Amino acid sequence: DVLGIDIDQGFVSGAAAEARQWGVEGHVRFAVDDGELGSVPDASVDIVFTKSVLVVVPGLEAYLSRLAAKMRPGGKLVFVENGRGNVLLHAARRWRHRRWDHHRVNYFGDEQIGLIRRVFDVELVAQTAIPPVYLVCGRARDKGSA
Repeated sequence: DVLGIDIDQGFVSGAAAEARQWGVEGHVRFAVDDGELGSVPDASVDIVFTKSVLVVVPGLEAYLSRLAAKMRPGGKLVFVENGRGNVLLHAARRWRHRRWDHHRVNYFGDEQIGLIRRVFDVELVAQTAIPPVYLVCGRARDKGSA
């Protein structure tokens, strides 16, 4: 069974419609959550997947700690997040996404990988140049380990 979470009701409604279209609505539920993860019971999640989520979360380390509390020990995680890229690629992205508030946009790098390593057991970090994307795979720690 899958729980999809987003901060935006419109995206949650669209995902629910997509689940109905594919005939999987009996195995998928969706929730609007503000990032506090109050809609998720502690130690209830086996797998976490995010795509371009962690780059927009304020207070990333605190969020990762909340996320870890929701995961079962040994639960798997897959994070796919945007990196900054080289100067030309970054300039092209800024031009293409002119409406973005580029002062609020975060990109993944060594600092964010370090935050993830503080909270989770990271097993793989891979990076592509074009597009600049990080793949981070790992596991939730046993609740007694640091």
